[in-house]
Parts: sequence; structure tokens; C-alpha cells
Amino acid sequence: SDARVGVPVACARADAKLHVRRPPPTPLSCSFACGTYRRSNGRQKRPRHRGNVHVAAKTKEGRDVEHERVHARECHRAFVAWVPRAAARDDTPSFASQETKRRTDVHLGAMFRAVHVCAWRWRRVGTTCRWMQVDETRRRACWCTCAWKCEDGAWLERGNDATAAGTGWLGRNALDARPESLQTWAKHAMKTSQAWVEVAVAEAPSPSTVHALDRLSDAICQVLDAAELLRNVHQDRTYASTAQRVCNELNQFVHELNANPQLHRAVERALRAMQAKGCHEKCETFLVGESLKLEFENGGVHLLLEAKQRWQRSQEAEHRAAVAFSRNLTENQKLGSVEVPLSMLESHLPKHVLKTLLKGCLSNQDGIVNLTTDSSTVAQLLKWIPDERIRKQAYLSCARTPVENQGLLDVILVERSTQARLLGYDSYSELLAQNRMAKNPAAVARFLDELWLEIEAQARSELERLRCFKKARVGNDEVAVWDYAFFTGMAKAEACSIGAIQVSAYFHIENCVRGIGLLAQRLFGLEASESNPSRQEVWAEGVRRLDFYDCRQSHRGTMYLDLYPRPGKFNHAAHFTVRCGICNDKGMVRPPIVALVCNFQDSETHLLTHQEVETLFHEYGHAMHSLLSQTRLQHLSGTRGALDFVEIPSHFFEHFVWDHRFLRCFARHHKTEEVIPRRMVEHLRASKRMFQAMDMQTQIVYAVFDHRLHAHPPSLGADCSALFRNVHNKYSVLQQPEGSNWHLRFGHLVNYGGTYYCYVAAKILSRLLWEMHFEADPLSEEAGRELALKLLGWGGARDPSIILVGKLHMASPGLLPTGRSLEDDVGRTCLSFNEEFHFRHFRPFRHNFVRGLLRMDAVGGPTPVVWMHRRVRSLLCGSTGPGR
Repeated sequence: SDARVGVPVACARADAKLHVRRPPPTPLSCSFACGTYRRSNGRQKRPRHRGNVHVAAKTKEGRDVEHERVHARECHRAFVAWVPRAAARDDTPSFASQETKRRTDVHLGAMFRAVHVCAWRWRRVGTTCRWMQVDETRRRACWCTCAWKCEDGAWLERGNDATAAGTGWLGRNALDARPESLQTWAKHAMKTSQAWVEVAVAEAPSPSTVHALDRLSDAICQVLDAAELLRNVHQDRTYASTAQRVCNELNQFVHELNANPQLHRAVERALRAMQAKGCHEKCETFLVGESLKLEFENGGVHLLLEAKQRWQRSQEAEHRAAVAFSRNLTENQKLGSVEVPLSMLESHLPKHVLKTLLKGCLSNQDGIVNLTTDSSTVAQLLKWIPDERIRKQAYLSCARTPVENQGLLDVILVERSTQARLLGYDSYSELLAQNRMAKNPAAVARFLDELWLEIEAQARSELERLRCFKKARVGNDEVAVWDYAFFTGMAKAEACSIGAIQVSAYFHIENCVRGIGLLAQRLFGLEASESNPSRQEVWAEGVRRLDFYDCRQSHRGTMYLDLYPRPGKFNHAAHFTVRCGICNDKGMVRPPIVALVCNFQDSETHLLTHQEVETLFHEYGHAMHSLLSQTRLQHLSGTRGALDFVEIPSHFFEHFVWDHRFLRCFARHHKTEEVIPRRMVEHLRASKRMFQAMDMQTQIVYAVFDHRLHAHPPSLGADCSALFRNVHNKYSVLQQPEGSNWHLRFGHLVNYGGTYYCYVAAKILSRLLWEMHFEADPLSEEAGRELALKLLGWGGARDPSIILVGKLHMASPGLLPTGRSLEDDVGRTCLSFNEEFHFRHFRPFRHNFVRGLLRMDAVGGPTPVVWMHRRVRSLLCGSTGPGR
């Protein structure tokens, strides 16, 4: 059902038959309250049959027809579902009074609850259903064909998307140009969720309880996800502010739900009931139940009243500080500025970059341009400006603002530490580790330390080469942090005889969008079709819409592209899930909706740098994870899983933009239509390998700093600044200057606090995935099908360890995999298992890893050879591991 627009009402037409198999004799210990409702003529209709549930409908002639009774002796009360014919597509159901409407709503909820409980025991129900709305926002009903089928206790539907032809924001009829519509939708979602709370609590312990909680989650998440997107990207700041208030209200509502002991007990009973019936731990319903149970426990459901209230206050304070931290990064008046001669900008910056910078400058007088030191502007200045003095000013201005973020960061760290202690954890990192592949903070610290030790020598060698390069050009061999981007870019251009402007000529935005569609078609058999969204559908001008269809012309999902910067917009690149998809055995029930938000340099030619193309495909990897997810429930759909696993697909898709066999399919010169030369791509790959250890050290600095902030008692104020300088000076060959507070711009501390290490681990694991399955043929249909079915299709509804065992480990005894080593990243090691090896000494994936190996043994023999990067092994192992 689509919980955001109302409850489903089973309504069979006169020419349709309702085929029902009797439920098994297993008793149902449920009782249902039966309300009264009125016909259009005002007469009351009450159920008369006890011990039976039957469905009645109104024919075209206006007479009631009882199609078939469903025997359900365990039901204490029975009732009749009847929908007035007046609820046609564009009509509004008429109610004699508000009290009649209220009783009708109660009856519909009770009827649906009973059908929901009973239907999961049926094998098949075929009928015609009406999705009826009875709220103040959208009084409409849509017909759709539904088929309910029982598999592992799942209650499934299949039908037309009721919002496919919507006319509001994001295709939602509930949203329009008025900010109040979002608030009304949020209120309706909370009302719907309260109804699902009653359903979940009243259910007998069974998978149906988990399904009800999933519908509850869906009702809230659809509004919350849409509001999260709109608050970050909507060009109307009034609408964005309203979306922010809606996010605050719904987050508070979610905290209250997570602290509901009745829901916690309900899901616990359901999990015990499923285990008693032999429900396998790989079952999606069971995994969703486990995830919900963990969310309840991390929401403080077990705390005493005083501690629970303190935890809720802490959550609210953290959320407010996090929102303010992110908002400060988009307000130019808080970001500082730097003055640059206009002549210098015109001499050294590409024209499209110069145009973008001048468009957002604070002033331009007497040949001096005053530029805001936002992250994008500073990155361009550090890359192109030869004057070291200006580069230093730009870097320090960026690294010391916004000053307000230091106090906000202190609040965030204190509140996170408070929440962890209230829940019984030593640190916030330990709290987060419960839902990650790395199950304890010590493993993360060991992984980062050992990775740094492995690349330290190479990084120092690269620094010496960079010093020599700088000395040969300017006579000074001291390399500061503000010199790195300029001189590495110059060194790469000279060594590879290629410039960024030459490369960008082959990456027109239209070609890149075609490349997205081509990759989906060649790997996954999906056709991408671009349509022109109406002005009422998108939040700003220039937003594009892509719809994806499979070989049966079934709609698989919608992707919005918002690629260029504008005032007040989220200033990084991100993938937003607007609506999760739901599937069953016959296909997609509800296609997902996602949005890719980037901030590429706008220009008249709409050319992208190769780095921007890589960013686009990174976010596209997240989007395909959402679009190809085949989950039956929305709670673990797409990217809703362990963060250190979710980042693997996005990093994996980056590899396609470095392979000429794929690039030649779409990368053409924007004037001559010449295909991108192979030699140019080879130069790009060579430039990527230059200074790679120093680039990796930068990521390690960010990861270690983030980890230490959250793995220990928080370092606040000056201590936080000192911690960043100490971490940077230890884990990087470049030194951080005094007075630098770069962490004030570290937006990942808000959304990915305690988990930045995931980027480093995902980079290594994605490289392994590419080498094993796609390096021989990047457009292999077989490899794409395997990727979709065995990795992306699971979403978050399978233990990541089982997926990685199946995709990244070799199972052939005595054979070594072909392909290059991981020298492009940091190396690879091989582990051989034999009869003398005890699995208890190897715990990278806890108990599930042993099952994975045993399953591989049945195919590959008793002694499989398992390949894994040894630093990833240290991340995923406990205190001991093989070979130690």
C-alpha cells in the first residue's frame, strides 16, 4: 500500500471474481474492532456474519454484490468492506458529518488491518483494488490492479503507480507551490503512522508486525526524504525554510516512535515467533525486524523516563546544531573573502571557471575582485593561481571560517557522546559500529594506522619529487598545503602532455548524460528516457528527469538531475533518495525516485572536467543501487544499509570513467564529434597514479580525525583545533599551519560523523570488485547481471559480509586470480585456507563468514583461495587474524 495517500480498500468490480484459498488451520490470536459506516443514502450497514470475512462491492447498476466469503474462524468479529461508487477518480466521497467521516476512517483502518493479517496466509488473491484517499490534502482515488501473494509471510501488492502522473513537486500531488502543502502532507503522514502503530501493536507475533512497522516507516520517510531534498536545493528560500521545519518536526516524531516500548515489544515478539518457525536469518523480513529492533534500542526505548527524556533533548540539540553547521557552509557572509587582481584571474583561469567566479563575487572595483572563500572557489584558486601569496590567503580564509561552526561542533560532539553513554556505550563510534561491517572502533583505528604505515614511504618519495619540481620552477623547494593542488596539477600536465581544458572538450554534459543511459542499458538492460518535467514538478529551473524502463517496458525508477550551482543550494555533490522502491516476484510494485545533486562549473559550452565526470558517476553509483534494489520492504531498500558497504557501489562506478573502452562510447569532442583518443585516456590514467599516496594520506587524515573525535571523550574548542593539527602533521607529509581550523568546513562531520573511514575502505574493495569482474570487459552483460543480482539488488536487505564473500573472494582451490595487483591503490595479499586452519582464528565477518566459506567449499572444493587486501582484513578482523 501507499501509506502516504491513504489506506487500500479491497473493492471487486461486478465482472471480477475474488479467488481465495482457505487459510491454513494455524490459529490467529487477533481480535479486530469493527466500526460502522454509512452508505451514500445515509443508512448504516453493519457486518452480520460471525466467523467469516466477506467482500462486497457496488455494481454499475447500484446493487450490492457479495462475491465470496473468506473463512476465518479465529477472527472475533467479521465485517464487510464497502466503498461508495462516488469515490471515482475525480470525485470526493461525501460524508453526512465529520463524525460519520471519522467512523468511516476507523472502519477502513480496521478492515484493512484484518485483511492485512489474514491475507498473508493466502496463496493468491486476484481482484481490482481502489486506492482511496480520505484526507484534507488530496481527496482522490486511483484504480490499480493488485495481486496479493504469500511468500515468507510477506503481504505484497502489484499495481500502477498512483503518483506517476502527479503534478506537484517531485510528481507528488500532495505538494504544490505553497509551502503549507508540505506541512499538510507531514501532518497526514504522522496521522497515518499513528494508525500503523495501532496495527503493529494489535498484531499477533508474526511477519505481519514487521510489515506494519515497515509501512509506518514508509509513511514518515516519504515526507522526510522529500523535505530533506527540498530544504537543500529549493530555489525558494521560504519553501526551503518550511522544509527545514518539517524535517525538525518529523525527526522529533521519529524519536518518539523509537522510544515507544509497545512497538519495541511488538517487534521483539515477532522476531521470536519467526525464529520459532525456523525463519532464516537471511530472510528480508527478519533482517528488517532486526534493524528496527536495533533502532528502537538505539533510540533509548529501554531507558527510564528521566534518562529517555534527557536522551531526546540531546538528540534535538544535536540536530539543531548539525543543521546550523551545514547552513553556515552555504551563507557567503560567514565564509570570509579574498581579494584577487582581475587581470590574474583572466590570465590563468579557464573562461568558464572565471565566469562562474565573477558571477558570485562580492565586489569588482578598480581591477580587484573580492571573492567569497567558499569551498568551490577556493579549490579553483588553489588549482590555477600562480601567486603563492593569494593562494595562502585563500586557504587560510577558508580554514578559519565560519567561526560559528566551532561552537556548533562542540555541541554536536558533546550531545553525541551523551547519547552514547546513556545507551551504555563508551563512545559514539562504538554506538555506530553496531550497524557497520567493522564491529568495533579498535578495528577501524588499526586499519587506518596500518594503511598509513604501508604508504608512508611512497608518500615521502612523492613529496621529494614535488619539491624538486617546485624548486626548478620558482627556486623554492618548500611545499605548503596551499601549494599542493597547483604544483601537482602542473606536474601532471607536463608529465602527461595533457591539460584539463583539452580533456573537458570531450565531456559535454549531454554526452555524459547519454553515457549514464548507455551504462544502464549495456550492463543492466535498462532504457533511460528523458522527459521534460513540468515547472510544478521540479524545484528549480534546469532540473532534468530520467525515467528507466526494463525490457518489458516496466517503469523501474525516476532520477532527477540537478547539476549546477545557485545561491542557497547545497554546495557539494550528493545522492538523495526521495522514495524507496518496493518489488515482488513479478516486478516493481513502486518504482523508486532519486535525485543527483551536483555543483558543476556552469558555462556556455556545458563542459565538465574529468574530475566532475568522476563525481557524476560516483553519485550515479548510489542512484543505481537505489534503482536496482529488489527488496520487498522499503526499510532496507537501496542505500539503506551499512555505510561502509553502501559506499562500495559508488566508488566502483568511478572506474568506468578511467576505461577507454567505455569512454569511447559517449565521450566525443563537443565541436568535431571526434571520439576521445585512447592515448588521452592513458595519459589520464598515468596522471591519476602520480602523487596517489599523498592523496590517500589526505583521506586518512580526514578519517583519523573523524574517528578520534567520536571514539574518545570529545575534544572541544582549542583542543579540537589542536587535535586536527596533530593528526594532520602525523599522518600527512605536509604540515598544517598554526591558526588553521580546517575542520570548521568538514561537512562530513555532520552527516557521516564517525564513519569517514568508509570512503577509504570502499575505495579498496571497489578496486577488487573491478579487477575481478570488469577489467576484462567493462561492458560485460554477464558481469552487469551478476552485479545487479548479487550486490545491488539486495539493497541493504542482506548481510554485507555474505555479499562480499560471494563477489570479492576466489573459491577455486590452488588457483590465483588473473589481473593486475592493487598497486594503483595500496596492494593486495593472498590467504590460503587448508584443513589445518581453524576458522575461529579468522573473524572478518563474524559468524556469517564461516557460512559463506562453507557454501563456497561446496562449489570450489575444500581449500579455496581467498583474496583480500590485508589492510581491509585488519579492518574487518578482530584482535587476531590469519598470518599474525
